[in-house]
Amino acid sequence: MAADEQQAAHGQAEETQYPGRWPVGTAGIYLLILYILLMTVLSFTSLVILWPPVRPEGKTAAEAALEGAPAPSPSPAAATAPPAQGGTTPATTTTTSNPTTTPTPCPTPGATPVKDDGNQRIWNDSCLDVCNKTRQGVRPIRIPFMEPRCLYDEDRLLLIVLFAGALGGLVHALRSLGWYIGNRQLKWSWSAFYFLTPFMSASVALVFYFVIRGGFFSPTSSISDTSPFGFAAVGALIGMFTEEAINKLRQVAATVLTPKEPASDHVGPAPAVKSMSPLNGSTLGGDEVTIVGENFRPGVVVTFGGANATVESVEEKLVKVKTPAHAAGQVDVVVTNTDSQSQTLKNGFEYKDPTPPTPPVGGQPPEQPGQPQQPQQPQQPGQPQQPVQPQPPQPPQQPAQPQQPAQPEEHA
Repeated sequence: MAADEQQAAHGQAEETQYPGRWPVGTAGIYLLILYILLMTVLSFTSLVILWPPVRPEGKTAAEAALEGAPAPSPSPAAATAPPAQGGTTPATTTTTSNPTTTPTPCPTPGATPVKDDGNQRIWNDSCLDVCNKTRQGVRPIRIPFMEPRCLYDEDRLLLIVLFAGALGGLVHALRSLGWYIGNRQLKWSWSAFYFLTPFMSASVALVFYFVIRGGFFSPTSSISDTSPFGFAAVGALIGMFTEEAINKLRQVAATVLTPKEPASDHVGPAPAVKSMSPLNGSTLGGDEVTIVGENFRPGVVVTFGGANATVESVEEKLVKVKTPAHAAGQVDVVVTNTDSQSQTLKNGFEYKDPTPPTPPVGGQPPEQPGQPQQPQQPQQPGQPQQPVQPQPPQPPQQPAQPQQPAQPEEHA
């Protein structure tokens, strides 16, 4: 019982330290799929509603009828002249014009009536002002189960970018979710990513939209010079590849602003080793090894089998070291920057024993250690050197004949 309680307490401690480490069950998988599909349908429907209607060239018949309506006419008003002197009869009355206006005329009979809701005068696919003139840069938007409203084209384009970015992020999330489910590696720690993906993608797309509009469009350009297809495509791409878009924004910020100096506890990218030569050396050490890669920093430490190598030169993409002494065999090579970021090459270098000395000319075997060297007899002057007589080959030895068994003796 005590062991079970201890194991349960250990499991609770691990859950507190590593939240979301448990795999997602069947109900959780269906919940994530349903959420992503609902958000995808919402984003797609919003794009359809926000998409600007196609307006024909010139004025429509309805707009021409509205703009050709009669203008307000003044209504007459009576005015009384002062009475004549010495008389009791009233003076004659004269009429003067009073600038009172009549109500705005209605559209032509048989046409769709204009909905008057303050400044929300909507006529078919146009928004009208108080004089029944078509408002430029404003178009109606019709949301299901709601009254139509007028929306500025600039606001419409901004919302299109937002929902297109969310749609792109949802496509990426749906693909990632299918991959993790297929490989049976989906854990609850990834659920926050899937729930926040549409909002994160839409926000990055909005920032990118501000950068594009501010840097690539003239201040005198109007919204009519833009295409909703182009900005929707940019928003969707940024939503699908949010990390790449953030890297591009980082480059723009580094170009416009002064790069920030790294702090003392700054953690940079880990070193990436692409190649190393040579791949083997002597157990005595001292061999020069060249390491080619990226993200090498001054103060980098290189170890061969746990022993520190002597670093001769360090560049961002090149490090030259001399190997330490080590026993024969394959060892791991570890490259570590000063911020503790490292990369390990498993069995990346092999130590070999030094090459034995070459035997001297003449076929004499090398001297055995520990044996005293025999002094050579000095050659007498004028005496020719005796050639070495070759020994004739010895005939092969005959194999031993098997011994015949002893014959039993006959007794008389």
